[in-house]
Parts: sequence; C-alpha cells; structure tokens
Amino acid sequence: MKKLCLLVLTVAIFALVAIGQVSSEDFIIEVDIPQADSANFLVWKLVAGQPFPANPEQSNTLNFTTTLTQFQDGSSAFLGDNFYAIDVFPTGGAGLLNVNVTYADTQNQNGSLNDGTGIGGKGIATVVRAPIEIDSQNPAFFDEAQLSRTLLQDVPAIIFASDIEDPQARASFMRMYVGLATGDPAATPPEPVGAVPFNLADQPGLYSGLLTLTVSQP
Repeated sequence: MKKLCLLVLTVAIFALVAIGQVSSEDFIIEVDIPQADSANFLVWKLVAGQPFPANPEQSNTLNFTTTLTQFQDGSSAFLGDNFYAIDVFPTGGAGLLNVNVTYADTQNQNGSLNDGTGIGGKGIATVVRAPIEIDSQNPAFFDEAQLSRTLLQDVPAIIFASDIEDPQARASFMRMYVGLATGDPAATPPEPVGAVPFNLADQPGLYSGLLTLTVSQP
C-alpha cells in the first residue's frame, strides 16, 4: 500500500512539472517617444577672433555696429564689428523639425522696402548643420556643414529636417549666422553674388528688417 501511494505521488509531481514546462505567456513592452513640436531659439553675439560667448543674448534684436574701413583700391565700406548666430533646438519630444524662414525690410533709407538696397541686399544669412557634441573650445565653427549662404532677401523659405539631420547619426541642430556683407572677393566661405556692403554712397539713418523663423513637424 505504501508503494502504491508513493507511485501515485511521484506521478502527480511529474505531471505538475510537465504542466509548468509547457505554460508560457507573452508580454508586450512599448515606449512611445513623442515627436518634437516646438523649439528654443538661442541668439549669440559674435566677434571675429574672439572666444564664443558664455551666455546667449537676452534680446532678439540683432544690432550691428559698423566701422568705416578704407581699402587699398580707394573704396570704402561700413563693415560690421559683430555678427550673430541663431541656434534652433527642437523641444517637446525627439526628432528634428523643419524651419520655415522669411525676411522683409522694415526701414530702408536708400529706397523702397525689399528693393535690394536695404539690409535684405546687404545682409548675409548662412545656414549650417551643427553637431550637438560641439567643441567647447571653438563652438562657433567646429565641424559644421554649410547648407546655404545667401543674401537675407534670398534666404531659403524652408530648411528641411532631413537636411539638418547629421549623416553620421550624431545629434544635430540648425544654426543660422547673420552678418553684413564685406565685399571681400576672398571671403571664406565666398559671399553670395550681389552682396554689396554698406558704403559712403548709402543714405544715413536706420536700416532694419524682420527675420522670422518658424518650426514645423516634417
């Protein structure tokens, strides 16, 4: 009788083990990362030959000071003492955003608005792709890829997220440099065709324009 009970118990244990071995359950694991839908815009005031500033500007007004410079050929121009960088960092999620760009003169002492004789024809916008892991010793120019360099009045209407995306799969962002034309034929990178610096032939007074950057999802 004891042997029979032992046999029944043994069979029962093996039956339970067998059932445990064939039982399984699938568990679905999901993570939903939202798409970026807005951006932070940082403005940096830069001076050629000086270190990149520690802090961004607190204002969106890009105010250029100029110095009248005489050239060996007898010509002269009002050259900008400074220039600016505008960084566009997507927020609200992951991924890059398209950047829509518009420019329009608002004051032109030389003539009509947007006729090419105001800042629109004498300012230059250079759009670059820059890696997030930017060199802290030289953040203004480290490993950037130029996407466009035009007069302000000819700036591309849209900078696509696919162009801002780094081909080496590094995190990247769009940066736009804004400066005044110099008329230097040896400028690096070359200035766009038709870029004319402010000079003594221009009318005195305030020149202004409105540059607008608007982000949108691809």
